[in-house]
Amino acid sequence: MFSSNSLVTRQAARDLFDFISHLPESDITLDFAQSNFASRSFFNELISFESKLKLLSKKITIINLNENLSPLLEIVRNSSKMLSSISYTSVSNAIVINI
Repeated sequence: MFSSNSLVTRQAARDLFDFISHLPESDITLDFAQSNFASRSFFNELISFESKLKLLSKKITIINLNENLSPLLEIVRNSSKMLSSISYTSVSNAIVINI
């Protein structure tokens, strides 16, 4: 069981990633039933680790987010998708940014 006093910092998400990466199980469920608050920074870092966990053949499922955390997680996921679709190409001495 992972226990953290705070789900506010990126470091808390890194600690969770380290914990998960050392588990023998491949399917991990993160139950937020006892969590009243988590920050956008925490969720952003957590989402960024999803692809790294896939490389370790691990999949996380997030359950029991309260009415405040659920929309926040969706905002972070959508922002992350938008950022991953941004690319750039150098053209002569100019840079074209595709958004």
